[in-house]
Parts: sequence; C-alpha cells; structure tokens
Amino acid sequence: MRLAAAGLHSALLPLAACSQQVGQQRQVLAFPSPEEPLTKPTDWYFMSVVGAYEADLESYRLKVAGICGRALSLSNAAMRAELPASQELITLSCVGNRPGGGLLSSSLFRGIRMIDLMEAAEVGEEATGAIITGLDGFVAFQSMEDLRRRESMVAYDMGISEDTLAPLPIEHGFPARVLTPGLYGYMQPKWIDSITFVDQGGYHEVLRRSVNYIEGKMQLSSGISRPRRGHVGVGVNEVIGYAFGDGRPITEVHVRVDQGPWEPAEIVFNTQDDAALPSYLWVLWRFMWNAAPGRHRLTTRATYKDGETQEDGREFPYSGGSLASVELEVTELL
Repeated sequence: MRLAAAGLHSALLPLAACSQQVGQQRQVLAFPSPEEPLTKPTDWYFMSVVGAYEADLESYRLKVAGICGRALSLSNAAMRAELPASQELITLSCVGNRPGGGLLSSSLFRGIRMIDLMEAAEVGEEATGAIITGLDGFVAFQSMEDLRRRESMVAYDMGISEDTLAPLPIEHGFPARVLTPGLYGYMQPKWIDSITFVDQGGYHEVLRRSVNYIEGKMQLSSGISRPRRGHVGVGVNEVIGYAFGDGRPITEVHVRVDQGPWEPAEIVFNTQDDAALPSYLWVLWRFMWNAAPGRHRLTTRATYKDGETQEDGREFPYSGGSLASVELEVTELL
C-alpha cells in the first residue's frame, strides 16, 4: 500500500510542529514533585498545529484498515465495551521542548492496547507499520516494533489515579489518541480518525531527506522543578527535579553548582527498587544544596542504567536532551 499524495502533504505537518510554527501552545502549569508526581489533566502542556479539534461523539468512528483481515469501525462505546481496557503511566514531551522547558507532562491513561486492536483487526504479517491520521489532518507513522510494545495504546481516559480517570479533555485528544511511551508527542496523533497498516514507511523517508531526522525517540532529559528562579536563602536548600528518556531505566542524576564537580542527587520517585512503576515514567530526584551568598547556576545531568549520559550542545529542534540549568540569587532571607 502506498501513501497518497494528500497523505504526504498532511504528513509534513510535523515539520511545522518541530519548528514551533503551531496554532496553539501552552506549557505545563505544575512541574512534578515527590508530593505530586503526576500531572493533573487541567495542568497538562498543550501543543497543536491547528488548535484543538472538537469531534462529534455521535458520528465518531475509529477506523482500522490497510493490511488486515478485518477492517474495523469503532464508536466510542464500542471501543470501551468490545475490547479489553488497559492502564499505563506515561510521560510525554514535545520534540520542541527546550532544556528545562515546560512542554512535558505525565499521567495515568486508560484505553486499548495496540496489540489487542491489531489482533481484533487481524493485521497481516507483511505490515511494517501504520499511518495514523487525526481528525485535524495531522499524520504520523509508527513502526510495527513500536506498535507491538505492550505499553502502546489507543487512550480514551486520563487522570492522576484510577479513581480520577475520565474521558480525555478535548485539548488532549477526545475521544481517542495514540500513545506510545518513549516517543515524542508529534509521533502520537490526537483526535485519531484512522489507523492504516501499510508495508512501507511513507513519509518517514521524506522527513529523513528534509531535516536532521531522528526516529521520534525521546532524548535523555532532566530538569529542575523547584526552585526554578528568583531568590533562595543562604544555607541548605532542597532542590527537586525530574528526568526521563526513551524508556531505558534512569539510575543516576547529578547536579553541578556553577563550574564545580558533578554531585549525586537522590532519586526519590520511580526508583530501581519500585517495580510497580514503569521506566517510561519520569523519575524524580532530590538534591540538598548548601548555598553560599551570590548568584549561582545549577545544572542537571541524568544517566541511563547502561551508562549513557546526557550531552550538552544539541541543536533545536532536538535540543531537549541538552543540559538544563537554572540561575538563582542566594541571599540572607529575613
């Protein structure tokens, strides 16, 4: 199956998102902390090329087609009643997020595992991936390797706990969106209209020839939740931050004060000992800083279990993996 010319035109929309030529953008309203490790739906970051799309729930159908033995057309009610529901804790970030920026959030999602949807549609072995199209015209391609991961899903509910799960807000994809942990947001269309299984990558080849392209995998990133700016007192201050990446376990976070040595921070949420939390969810860390008077810069760096660590100097639009810093004024507080 070939991607139509109209599909190629729509598929280039992610380039607009990558360059931040977007219709609407809002940063997260609350950075994570050990006390509130997940993001309330009302606090989530928002990014869209053309703004939020309001679907008509009565006429809405999720269409599954292409290389499959059984094409599907699922209403919102059918998605919820006819296929088993699953839940995943997921961190999502925009590919255009600057180091330490606010285009990132984490929540609990409920929906259909992609592997269950593919089984119901009897997807053929020759399929190499799927073209995912949103009602807003946005198009993405995901490989079968990503789609078959147990965490990949079509989500229809979100919240910060099981008892707060509710239908996706319009801004975040109601009635359904694709979520594939470890990939940037532009790979995961909202307001999905169709999932078409194909035997070639389509617009990925166009993008590879057009930009400094990556496969959509989130770069290893870290940042500071608090303090983010302003004044702090002389003496011991608690610094709280986060780190996330492509799903490999994060086992170390370090903080550097000015040009001093890298000092270890303590991971306090989603530690290696907490088997109940997935590695696709951000880790949260604490660093106790004995602050001296004056102006200081704090920089963070995360490291995967396999030893890969953050680099500095990445260029936009893939700069999210560069080292993030905050500048603080340390004074005697009255």
